[in-house]
Amino acid sequence: MFHRLCGRYDVKNVILVTTMWSQVTPDVGKRREVELHGSPDFWKSLMERGARTKRFVDTPKSAKEIVSLLFQGSVQPTRLQIQRELVDSKFSLVHMDAGREVRVKLEQQMMLVDAQLKMVKRDKTGLSGREVDLANKEIK
Repeated sequence: MFHRLCGRYDVKNVILVTTMWSQVTPDVGKRREVELHGSPDFWKSLMERGARTKRFVDTPKSAKEIVSLLFQGSVQPTRLQIQRELVDSKFSLVHMDAGREVRVKLEQQMMLVDAQLKMVKRDKTGLSGREVDLANKEIK
């Protein structure tokens, strides 16, 4: 979803912040950080396109350091993908990348609920009369 909102290449201004460093050992924290940076399921693709990371260590100084990164000379003004689609292309949500992503996720959830509903209907045949009535009420 993040890619759909920002665009595939407009991530050079993105700062990915890790938190809760006081709740893990340094070794565990470092291992998790390496996983975030190196896994395609997490931040790898963002890092490859210029996103940066920073640790937030629960102090005002740490927060100021993170915010100050946004004001350094390396930050370039850019418009997000969703801004280009809304303003330049005048797309409605259903035609936008983010809207299509939401629709796909909703369809997946609907398929899951449908499969669960079919299981419940199939399994209720072994229930007593009262249990079938209760199951029917829950399904409706």
